[in-house]
Amino acid sequence: MLLAQQLRLKETDIALVQELLAERSSRQASDEVLRQEIERKNEPRKRDSRGPRVIDAEPEQLLLALQFNALSSVLGSRKRTGVQQKDTLIPSPEILDNPGERTPPYLLKFVAPLPQSTETVVVKFLDGGLAHAPANEVGDGYLGLDSDQVHFVELLDDQETPIALGIPFRR
Repeated sequence: MLLAQQLRLKETDIALVQELLAERSSRQASDEVLRQEIERKNEPRKRDSRGPRVIDAEPEQLLLALQFNALSSVLGSRKRTGVQQKDTLIPSPEILDNPGERTPPYLLKFVAPLPQSTETVVVKFLDGGLAHAPANEVGDGYLGLDSDQVHFVELLDDQETPIALGIPFRR
């Protein structure tokens, strides 16, 4: 009789161990599914290969947003607003007199390379005038100007979307 009870206990133990092993396998499978889902969510999202991102905004709205981001960057409020765009403000370009009697009379010197996506440089003058130049004309870091009354410099990408701006100073 004692032997029969021990045998039943062993059979019960074996059944419990089998249940534990089945439960463990089930948890491992569930953990693997969760791990794969977490990895998938942490992967960087791929850009849509159908073309450039379309922004439903007027150029004036984009410029206002760019100016806000630049001002926010200067004031150091990135942590409060949560904006992740880092390069909205380029280092201040310098306005220089063109040496000698060369034309144009002024030069805009960019002290840092332009962002890679820059296609057009727009110079806004204090009188409201604009000057447009392809980014490849600034390859040497200088852009010729007819006036030194520059309000700001705006950089556009290939979709004419403002990507950065700079407020120049004169030496």
